[in-house]
This record gives sequence, C-alpha cells and structure tokens, in this order.
Amino acid sequence: MAMDVGEERPLSDATAGLSSEVLAMVFAHLPTKSRVLAALTCRRWLHLLAPSFSTVSDLRIVLEESSCTPSFQVDQIGEKLQLCVSVCQCAEHLASQVSLLRALMIVVGPSLEGIVVDDCLVGPNAFVADASVHTILLHCPPTLVRFELHNVDVSQLHPWTLAQLASMDNLRELVVEQCAQRMADTHPPPLLTDIFLGKLMSASSHQLSQVRITDCPLVSDRLLNRLARHCPNLWLVDVSGCKQVTAIGVVSFCETIEERQADTLVFQANGAGVVGDHLARHLQSPYSRMSQESRWFVVSIDVEIGYPKKAARLHKQACPSKAIIVFA
Repeated sequence: MAMDVGEERPLSDATAGLSSEVLAMVFAHLPTKSRVLAALTCRRWLHLLAPSFSTVSDLRIVLEESSCTPSFQVDQIGEKLQLCVSVCQCAEHLASQVSLLRALMIVVGPSLEGIVVDDCLVGPNAFVADASVHTILLHCPPTLVRFELHNVDVSQLHPWTLAQLASMDNLRELVVEQCAQRMADTHPPPLLTDIFLGKLMSASSHQLSQVRITDCPLVSDRLLNRLARHCPNLWLVDVSGCKQVTAIGVVSFCETIEERQADTLVFQANGAGVVGDHLARHLQSPYSRMSQESRWFVVSIDVEIGYPKKAARLHKQACPSKAIIVFA
C-alpha cells in the first residue's frame, strides 16, 4: 500500500465533505488492521484513527531505493499488529520522508514494544540519512523493550543520534547486526566501539536479556567484560564475526556466573576470535586464578538447532546449576 502521510493531500469528493464524526462511524465498522491502513492515507485520517494504533506493538522501517513512494504493510501477530514502512533515502525526497516518519512515530510510538530499522540500500552512493534515524529515536517511547539495527551503514550518523538510545532504561534486547561504518583512520572516528556501545547500554544494563552485536571489527573483550559485570539478566550474547573477541571475553562471563539470573547463558561467537582450546586452558590451567577458586568443566556437546552444531558447555563445580553454552 503506497501513500504519503507526510503531506496534506485533498481527499476524494466522496469523503471530503464528510464530517469527522461521520467518518469515525464508517471506520468503526472496519477491522483494526484495515483501520490502521486507512489511517495512513492522509494526515486527517491519521489523527482521526490514531487510537487504532494502540494495537501496533512492532514497527519495522525499511530504508530502500527501489521506489521513492512510501509503502506500508500490516501483519497480525496474535492479538497485536506489526507495521512495516518502506521509505527511500534519496536527497530529493528526504525531507518529506522524514516528515512522514515524524508524523507516524508521534501517533504509533506510545504503544510500541519493538522497533527494527533495516537498511536495504545497495547503491555505491546510497547512505542512511542521519535525519531519518534521529527522528525515529527522538520519538521512541520510554517503554521500548527492543531496538534493532540490521545492515545499517552508520557512516553518516552523528554520535548524538545513536546516543539517544542511552536514555532508554527499559530495553531488554539490543541488536546491531552487520552494521557498516568508517574505520579508525577516518574522520569523524567510527561510532561502533567498545566504549560507545557500552554507554548506549548503561541505562538499561540491569534490564538487558539479549545483546547481539555482529560483524563489528572494533568490538573486543573490553565490551564483553562490561556486559558480564553490569548485565546480570543476560541469557543471550551474540558477537559472531567480531574478530577481536577472544576466549578472554568468555572468561569474563565465567567470572560472574554465580551472579547471573538465568541458569544458562548462550554465547554465540561464530567467526569471532574465540578458540575452544584457549578457553579450556584459561579455565583449567593449574596456574589460572579461575581453576584455583573452583574446578571448571569444559564439555563438548552437540546441539540440534535444525541441524547438529558443535558447542562447549562450561560449568563450575561450586555452582553446578548454572552453565554457559559457547558456539564458536
């Protein structure tokens, strides 16, 4: 469904003369999913049907270049709705697209539980505009529990744009998946570093249960050490493709295993720098502080996740009820 609520457009003669009260009576006979789509026709209908957005719990924003006409899709997920919005990032239409996102976020924002931003731009000169991401984050509700960035090139984003995440103290899931950025020898310096990502999660550290930061070349054991010591509710950590992450990062979670709320922590490190033999040596060496405090067991297991996959189960003799499952 393609339309633009960022601009006021005249309605057809069939509805332009109808009062808001009459339109509301007509819309009342539509199912919720249809009312949400109708609301995205123009600003008048958007504000008239704003209460219909209370059932929209998830918003997916797709940034693309295949079409400069915004499109919308609504999917039913149980009793809730997921709204998918596709907008372009070209210079010619950026202002109107940002206006659309602002109007949409103001109406749908208060009921949202999760937001996903997906970068589908493939052109060599196509970049995610800072204004788009800034508008999305500026109108995020304080009750947001999940925020995801997928394939987003953050090269054009200002630090203060992403820094708005630091004010969200109710996040339980943060995903930064395969996001490209400038590297260390460029100006301005890269955003996705251990220090910056750690600050983004500082307010929600005691709420976070899942953190997925993948294919980020500047993420290292330093960030994992911070997560291990400040995020006791984590049960999933995914740093796949982060080459600077080593066995030392896993050891940080071993050191705090007794403080973890979940009985099992799943640690995904596929394509990272975690080597199973190095991990076993750190935990079981007689010269290691870890082995001197209590005996550690490193057991190779096969996990069925649609296909068999090798993993290592780590547990401490003094705390047998809690374990760490490492995929590397």
